[in-house]
Amino acid sequence: MRSRKIDMQLLRRRISSPRRVIAYARAPLIAFLRERLVALSASPRLILTDVIDESPDHEPMCRFTVEGDGQARSFVAPLDQLSFGRTGQLARPPSRRSAPNLRQNVE
Repeated sequence: MRSRKIDMQLLRRRISSPRRVIAYARAPLIAFLRERLVALSASPRLILTDVIDESPDHEPMCRFTVEGDGQARSFVAPLDQLSFGRTGQLARPPSRRSAPNLRQNVE
């Protein structure tokens, strides 16, 4: 289950740009990849290459390769099996609630 909603339009734009979109596998996906890849790091970096089947009836899927895989194999998995880190670069903007003032008073 995803804790944040992913902005799908932003994800598609990022994938089509020259910059790579890096994600990390969640535990079930790591287990799947370990069965198929001989050498896999504890936290493999995944390079997203496409988002597919974005219909309202199905959960979004993504195509990716594993960084460092010499054979450059392509895999497909549900998008919720990926983690995009804590930066939130692909998260939808927060609601327009006012953010707390975090400035420190300096005297």
